[in-house]
Amino acid sequence: MLHAAFVHLPIALAILGVPMVLFCAFSIQKGPTIRCLTLLMYVVMALMAYGAAYTGKGALGELASDTPSDVYEVVQRHAEMGEKIWIFAAVVAVSLAVTLVKSMTARVWFTVIALLLSLGTATWVVLAGHYGGTAVYRYGIGMPGDNTQEVLEGEAGPATEGREENEAEPTAYLLESMVPSMGNSTLASGVLYSMARLEDDTDLGRTWVRRLSSGDLPV
Repeated sequence: MLHAAFVHLPIALAILGVPMVLFCAFSIQKGPTIRCLTLLMYVVMALMAYGAAYTGKGALGELASDTPSDVYEVVQRHAEMGEKIWIFAAVVAVSLAVTLVKSMTARVWFTVIALLLSLGTATWVVLAGHYGGTAVYRYGIGMPGDNTQEVLEGEAGPATEGREENEAEPTAYLLESMVPSMGNSTLASGVLYSMARLEDDTDLGRTWVRRLSSGDLPV
């Protein structure tokens, strides 16, 4: 998917941008090289983030009509946050551009502004990426064949399967294997009787209740 080709670079640049802007703050009295490099990095980030937002709109429109509401909410939140990333990156770039002026006061103030904005942008990007990753790797959105429904069924499958196994194998079915190891003690027989009573709504449970009550095993 074209959208996936755009999203990863803005994430990397947003995270890398924070120490880069911090380095600009420590080298504010030196030459403009590092500031120009950081400015260029945020310009690239803004362009890539805009491409990700644009292609993301098309991907959002391709969602199946029967997509569960909770899945759609995650995708929608990712899309809404992603649409603003390029704006944040552009504002950071403008702030860095102002630091290229000769006025030291302007450099200091706009470097501080750029640093705060870079921190906010990185946090925003990470959160947007989290929602995007949840949509892809948990719900299967955008995966080959878009197996959203299969993933959802797979999440519910193990629990359902476990319940079916428990229903198909009630406690009474374990009594046969427990008798030899528990011996013929009255305590063991009492435990078995209690367990069988818990399962007396099954044929096997009722059979054990009758056996234990009639004296087939010591009670």
